[in-house]
Formats: sequence, C-alpha cells, structure tokens
Amino acid sequence: GGEDAQAARALALREIGSALALNPSNVDALRTMARLLIDVPEEAPPEAAAEINATSANARRDAAKMGANRFMMWLAFLPLALWMGVRHIPSTAAAVIAMLLCAGASWWMARRTSVDRRHGLVLLLLSSLAVGLMSALFGPFILVPGLVATNTMFFAMNAGRQERRVVIAAGVMTIALPFILEISGILPPAYSFSGGALQVLPRATDLPATQTMLCLLLTSLAMVVIPALLMGRMRDALTHAERRLVLQAWHLRQLVPGGGRGELSPRKTLMPKPDAP
Repeated sequence: GGEDAQAARALALREIGSALALNPSNVDALRTMARLLIDVPEEAPPEAAAEINATSANARRDAAKMGANRFMMWLAFLPLALWMGVRHIPSTAAAVIAMLLCAGASWWMARRTSVDRRHGLVLLLLSSLAVGLMSALFGPFILVPGLVATNTMFFAMNAGRQERRVVIAAGVMTIALPFILEISGILPPAYSFSGGALQVLPRATDLPATQTMLCLLLTSLAMVVIPALLMGRMRDALTHAERRLVLQAWHLRQLVPGGGRGELSPRKTLMPKPDAP
C-alpha cells in the first residue's frame, strides 16, 4: 500500500504498455494489463480520493434534496393534527418548527456547492429532534418508531461506516429519551394501564376517534411508501453503477484471448471483500 505501491503499479502499466508496443499479441502482457485495470487496489491515490470525495459530496446534496421532500411530506400531515384539536400549543409548535427547520436546512444543503459531514450531522440532530417531539402525539412507542426507522435508514444510506454508529445512536435516543423523561416525571405520561388495557393519553392534541384513526392509517401507509421509494431509488443507482462496472470489466477482458478470460472473472475482481467478523 501507500505511494510506493502506487508508483510500482504505474511503472508496471508503463512497462506492459512498452511490451505491447513491441508485441501487441503478447498474451501474458495483455492478461496482466487487464488484471491491473480491473483489479484495482483498495487504497485510492490522492487524486482519485479527491474525486471520490467530490462524488460523495454530490451524493449528499442529492440526499439533502430527497430529505427536503421527505420533511415536506411530514408537514403535509399538519392539517390533520390541527383537525384533531391542539391541546398543548408549545409542544405542537415545537414539532412544527423543528420540521420546518429540517426542510429549510435540507434545501439549503441541496443548493450548496460543498456539503460535508458536519452538515449531515446537523440535519441528523434536527430531524431526530423533530421526530422526538412528535412523541407528544401518541407517545414514544406509537408512530415514532416507524418515523425513527425511516429517518435512521435515510441517514445510514448516506453515511460512512463510522458515521453509521452515530446515526444508529441518534435513532435509539430519539425513542429512549422521551420515555426516560416520562418515567422520570419530567414529561407527562403518554400511556396508562387499567384492567389489563393500554390507554393512550392525549397530550399535544386531542384524540377524537375518527381523526385519530385516520391519522394512524395515513401515517402508517406513508411509512410503507416513503422508505420503499427511497430504497428503490438507491437500488436503481446501485444497479446502474454495478452494470457500468461489469460492462467495463467485460470490455477490458476482451483484450485477452479467449483462453485467459476466465481468470479475470468479475466475481473475483468487482465484488467487495466482506468485513472481517
């Protein structure tokens, strides 16, 4: 690894090029060149690393644009909450303001020329706050877990391996913290138990039967549709990238006469190595 390995690789490519210039039908040289071009090292040179970082920044901008749309979908349920009847204005207003901040921050990020990890962290904290505040509606164990799962999945899709730990921790705390505050007596309880029955207590809004059931139905359906759309878009992008890699490897293998192509299988060269247990 390191600069020495990169220099050796560049030297090998130049020497193979010289060998092919003298003998274009040199099978060993063709096979080695194809192998070097297909089986790329894990460590990226500085120039390539800069391009990868730029691509990641573009991906974060696209994710921010998707996030803005997602937060606006959340706000679309605001009229339904108002229809239920606002019971506690501060908690309701705080949740709405947090969602507006999330949408605004997402649109701002989507229009920046550079989006780094700090911006994503701020948006993660804002969105976790918004979802946590929504526990004032039905408590931390109804509606909120689905929203947290969607939010965590969304950020995990665009986070690095180390960053995913922060994303998961934020999701866990979004559910656990309101519950801890309730059992500590800092927040009023969301649930009561009587005669073996669980009762959801009204806090941010009233809970009239028709509006409450409609709210639960629509939000439950949204938590099915929105993640499917997000994951579908991610799968399409991944499929496109995999297709390009496979086609590129196939064309490179055509440099080698038929007998040597089996040694350059895309399964051996394109599939990432699994993490060590």
